[in-house]
Amino acid sequence: MNSGKIDVGYCGVTPVTTAISQGKHIKVVAAVNQEGSGIVVSKDLNVTSVADLEGKKIAIPKSGSIQDVLINYLFWKDNLNITDVKIQEMEVPIMPEALKTGEIDGFIGWEPYISISHLSGGGDVVMYSGDIWSHYPCCVVVTSDDFINKKPELLRKFLKVHVESTDYVNTHKGETAEILSEKLGVTLKIEEDALIHVEFVAVPTDEFKTNTLKIVDIQKKIGYIDKNVTITQNDIFDLDYLPS
Repeated sequence: MNSGKIDVGYCGVTPVTTAISQGKHIKVVAAVNQEGSGIVVSKDLNVTSVADLEGKKIAIPKSGSIQDVLINYLFWKDNLNITDVKIQEMEVPIMPEALKTGEIDGFIGWEPYISISHLSGGGDVVMYSGDIWSHYPCCVVVTSDDFINKKPELLRKFLKVHVESTDYVNTHKGETAEILSEKLGVTLKIEEDALIHVEFVAVPTDEFKTNTLKIVDIQKKIGYIDKNVTITQNDIFDLDYLPS
């Protein structure tokens, strides 16, 4: 984005806050969703609590991802040590199959792969991300300061479509599930189940913004962001281009 290869992106909030902490000139211009992730383990394991994950091989999408931060937060919240878990990075779409074959004991990923694993009979959901942290920020729309300054009207048009699309998803869950099941090649039941666990939101609420700063604090504790760097809401968000 800073090189000009793309103008606008959809991604997890944690890579954005990390980049901002490193001096990258980007901004969150809209929200995408809250929650939407989950922890799944093999049905052969007797996992009934967070402590039962100790010693298990758990896949995460990528170091520094929102799911990585979330599982760290979960262990701290329960006064457990994340280093007691065998963490490995893996592409989310292959996690359900890796769980079936025994390559991993469990994974934390996003929908619909939580529902795919659960409904295919290969995995048990230990908890959904909303059980870990209710309404936590997940994905956002991000763009560069350069794009904001040079093409503000184009950004407004883009965000108008984004808001309208989000409204459609929230008011037409059945149709949305049908579209996604066809697009992704999964059953309608999987998408219907997946959509239950994702909160789609285009305009960040005060809670969304406050929780984003809480994520920054967690990132500092992990070591993904320098503890001496101060980041404010104004450093992260520029919401002036959303429809009024």
